[in-house]
Amino acid sequence: MEVSGEAFLVLSEAGKPIYSLHGEENHLASLTAVMQALVSYVQDLDDSIKCISFGDVQISFLIKPPLILVERRVELRATPK
Repeated sequence: MEVSGEAFLVLSEAGKPIYSLHGEENHLASLTAVMQALVSYVQDLDDSIKCISFGDVQISFLIKPPLILVERRVELRATPK
C-alpha cells in the first residue's frame, strides 16, 4: 500500500485552529469544529477517541490538554499493471 494525503492538524480544546500541515486552509475552521465536537462527544461518554477509520481514510487523535492533535491518512492501494 502507498500512503498519500497525510494531513496534520493542531487545535485547542475550544476548537480553535493552531496549526495545519497539508490541510486546506479554507476548510480549517469548520474542520476543527467537527474534530473538537467528536472529541467532546466521546469525552462526555467518559471515553477517549483514538482513531476513526472509514474506507481508505484513517483519522487519529492525540489529546494533550490544552491541545488536540489530529492526523489524517489516506491509503492508496496499488493497482496491478
